[in-house]
Amino acid sequence: MSNVECRRNDKIRMSKMRIVPLPFEHSGFFRHSIHSRLPRRSEAEAGDSRATSKMRKLLITLGVLVLCGVAILAAWIFGGHQVSMFIDRFGTIEIASAPVHSVSYEGSGTGGWLTVNDVHLSLNDIHPKIALSIGSTKDDQFAVARGGKVFALGPLTSTGENGGDHLAVAPQTGDKSFFVTRRSALSWPTPFEFNFMTGHSPSWKRHMYYELRWKKPSGATLDMLWRYEQPFYGQQLVPGDGWGSGFSVQQGTTGLIRVEIKE
Repeated sequence: MSNVECRRNDKIRMSKMRIVPLPFEHSGFFRHSIHSRLPRRSEAEAGDSRATSKMRKLLITLGVLVLCGVAILAAWIFGGHQVSMFIDRFGTIEIASAPVHSVSYEGSGTGGWLTVNDVHLSLNDIHPKIALSIGSTKDDQFAVARGGKVFALGPLTSTGENGGDHLAVAPQTGDKSFFVTRRSALSWPTPFEFNFMTGHSPSWKRHMYYELRWKKPSGATLDMLWRYEQPFYGQQLVPGDGWGSGFSVQQGTTGLIRVEIKE
């Protein structure tokens, strides 16, 4: 056989041979494998990123809330007294309201004590801007004067105590007079207050307000307001609700805080 015939036969055999591609070399499978795996990795990474972002936001929110809570607690402990007075400007809680049966005064015209029914109220601790005087008019009327305005409660009662440093009066027919007791809406803790004399210290305090309202048939009105503090000792020391006397004094913030006269 010649060389030419041998080459021809080799070409024929090569043309008849079938080349079987390996599975991973199949173009369709290879492309499907790559494209099916890459998106899955991207979705997983995106999910982890979103979860991390949500967790970070949650931790930041919790941190802000904790800081706000600590700030509010510190303000309540160290500034609760001022916060309570600020809130009281917008409203207080009424405890009792009773008609006035009698009013008496003991003093020299300024200072002293005013007794409404059976409640003794000091006139010695007065707001610096209040210039108040109490006495009797020329026609023997019990009168309260402030800032050039005078409110006559009524004729002095005919008792042996009237005169000198003691005056007394009772509401007249047609008068509308009430004695109202209120308390502050917010109490404040007192963890750093100690009483070395008794060994008992209050854990809470609140403000108490006592108001005298008097209105004449003519339309003239008198409004006097006192503020005091009331400590809380607990039911073991104070039977009942645990609150002590509602006439505790705090320099600069208690006493007679308002007097309004409308003629």
